Amino acid sequence: MPTRYTAKLMEKGQTFEEFILDCARAFGALISLRDSPDEPIPAEFKPSPYYSTAIVAAENELSRLRAMTPSQAYEYGVEEKRKKMKSALDYSRKSQEENDQLDAMIIKIHDWQPPTPEHEELKKFMLQQLEVSKNRSDYSRREIEILQDKSPTQIYDEVIKIEEDHLLYCRKHEAEEIERI
Repeated sequence: MPTRYTAKLMEKGQTFEEFILDCARAFGALISLRDSPDEPIPAEFKPSPYYSTAIVAAENELSRLRAMTPSQAYEYGVEEKRKKMKSALDYSRKSQEENDQLDAMIIKIHDWQPPTPEHEELKKFMLQQLEVSKNRSDYSRREIEILQDKSPTQIYDEVIKIEEDHLLYCRKHEAEEIERI
């Protein structure tokens, strides 16, 4: 069976040069065109503006956060903790509602009597699908417990760390993209 790279060769015929350029989309500067086999290869490559824009945004956010007074940082931590706690509680509630729906269907499937022996596998399959679809409640419960134990200052410090990590990530990937180009 032909791959994405050999299909044109086998179905339409390709020159050696066309085949090389098509395969080159999986490497180096052309990797951004990997999933666009019919897009023309540009004469010049330029880095995507994504990372440079993200770097500026992360630097600005870090500057804003670091410029906060201790009182402002504390209030920021209080608000972030409130948002995170609301998100975790919402997720927990939604997960429980979904699990309740799944459990209701599981009861109906357990009560269902398959009309033929051949339908037993269908019943097993349906039960399996319902079971694997259940949300784990321990994650959100643990997240809520962790958040309850954190001070607003700890939350503020975590946000700073997340922004610093994001900035390093963007700088690293921008440099790699420039190197590929």
